[in-house]
Amino acid sequence: MPVSVNFQKRVRELAAETNVVYSKLTKLIGINDHSFSLAVNYGIIPSTRILIRLADYFQTSLDYLLGKTENEAFYPSETNSDFFQRITQLCAEREVTFYQAAKECHLDETYISRWVRLRSLPTLETLELLVDYFKVSIDYLLGRTDERD
Repeated sequence: MPVSVNFQKRVRELAAETNVVYSKLTKLIGINDHSFSLAVNYGIIPSTRILIRLADYFQTSLDYLLGKTENEAFYPSETNSDFFQRITQLCAEREVTFYQAAKECHLDETYISRWVRLRSLPTLETLELLVDYFKVSIDYLLGRTDERD
């Protein structure tokens, strides 16, 4: 599991701003206490789905949540897209197949088609490879915003 002091600090700050006790906050966000505790106490970055829930609750970008930017501005998507639609769109724009995109990102060639077929999300590390390859923000790739960068 990846660990980040910047993520830990940002989650603590955002949680403190809510003035809600952690046990109630986790229920409002829809995550378990253990995942939140690991993030707050040790900076352990949770699964992509939990990261999205945290970012959605705090109304912030994943880059801000992860401590990769100080820019607090976040503009939610108006198109109701998701990762599966965006990865399909981005591959079409680059005129590459899922197989080719995965191979060029040094991933197993079946990963992207498997995520789409099973409706599962890649890990944060894999998302970062895809973001670099497609030259878009992680929030754009996940369908959380319409801002590409």
